[in-house]
Amino acid sequence: MVFHCKDGHEFSIASLVPLASPKLRLALRDLLGVLERDLENMAGIAAQASKAGYGQIAEVYYRQIPRLKRRVAELRGGLSQLGVERPDAP
Repeated sequence: MVFHCKDGHEFSIASLVPLASPKLRLALRDLLGVLERDLENMAGIAAQASKAGYGQIAEVYYRQIPRLKRRVAELRGGLSQLGVERPDAP
């Protein structure tokens, strides 16, 4: 996962961990919550589309799920290094 600043510089999650200000921690924690909800929603939509007979639409969503899971895992790892385990953690 790569983040870009307003000037276009690229930062990996690993490079952001040492710079972890309270605002950055909060933003990353909030991002994790959004990605986790997106993952849950994507899986639900894929299952509903498949069940309703829309296999091609379901396949589009199913193909995206592994990529989103990798992003969630990478962000969780970075947050774990900061001592933040869950999006709702203080």
